[in-house]
Amino acid sequence: MQHSKDGIEVTVELHNKSVIALDLLDIANDSTEWQPYYNFMTKPVPFEILFKDRFLQWLDSEYGYKAGVLKMEPFTQYDWHIDDRRGVGVNLLLSFEGTSVCMFTNTPTHTVKNVYPFRYNPDTYTIFNTQVPHCVVNFDKPRYLFSIEFDKGKDELSFDDLVNDIRDNYKGRSNE
Repeated sequence: MQHSKDGIEVTVELHNKSVIALDLLDIANDSTEWQPYYNFMTKPVPFEILFKDRFLQWLDSEYGYKAGVLKMEPFTQYDWHIDDRRGVGVNLLLSFEGTSVCMFTNTPTHTVKNVYPFRYNPDTYTIFNTQVPHCVVNFDKPRYLFSIEFDKGKDELSFDDLVNDIRDNYKGRSNE
């Protein structure tokens, strides 16, 4: 499923479901220390867990990346921004018990903004256009998100490039 804002794709959900979502949630809940990373707290995900998932294996062979579980504390906001380095990410929301909202806008500098909320679906990888202004507001529970940062920066790998490559070259493959 595609989600657009003013004719620009902002997210694309992949058809194949994650087979490691529970492993990733276990990482979020284990006793290892969280590390600061871009105003989030994170835990890296080992490749032995990532490579249980055929899609993540393919993605690494094509692009190379690092992956982590990000934590956002209750009653916090990650303010409106466009990512500095990355042009695209792949995300998977791990926590659905609390209330959090990811939003896009086409009027980032306005006091009153047009906002486009996005809802993640369970066990579903989402290609995320990090070059469109977005923010996250989290409410009553910690928010855990699996996120991939590609080795290639925004000038080398765009949202459209990744979406088209997956559609053309990963089409029909499954994790099952």
